Amino acid sequence: MDMMFEKNKKWELMCCKKRIGACGSCKKKTLAFVSAKYYNDNKAFKYSNNHIRMCPLSFTRSNKEVMIGMTMLHELVHMSSGAGDKGYTKRECFNNARNDPEMARMNSAAYVYFAMEGGFNKSEYEKYSGGLSIMNEGCKDTGHGCFLYAKNGCNKNLAR
Repeated sequence: MDMMFEKNKKWELMCCKKRIGACGSCKKKTLAFVSAKYYNDNKAFKYSNNHIRMCPLSFTRSNKEVMIGMTMLHELVHMSSGAGDKGYTKRECFNNARNDPEMARMNSAAYVYFAMEGGFNKSEYEKYSGGLSIMNEGCKDTGHGCFLYAKNGCNKNLAR
């Protein structure tokens, strides 16, 4: 991150405003991407290359230093695991966890929200993650059944 914002840059963006070559994937909503391919038809073996392509949109967002860091983490999760894109927003990640926890664990964005929650205080987390609180402050897992507890809307009768 320090390298990305230094005055005398020793790097170049791999993507440009013209979206040529591999950067043709930079659409109006794309922040960054990594290329990947699968070694067989059932997608059991995935290969991701080691280039993160940053699209121009990443550098025009507010709080770009924080947002680029979160974007980089998202792309690094793709590169270092089999995680794909199964939803980007906090609500999509929450609904994935509630409805299909196994699939939710294979979503790159979920790891970013997890890191944000552990690394930011509450106000920063809500600011940088879209300002939406999924659950109220009274929702907590006191019986080690977090999935069932959240699935049932934090019903206090399920707390133990």
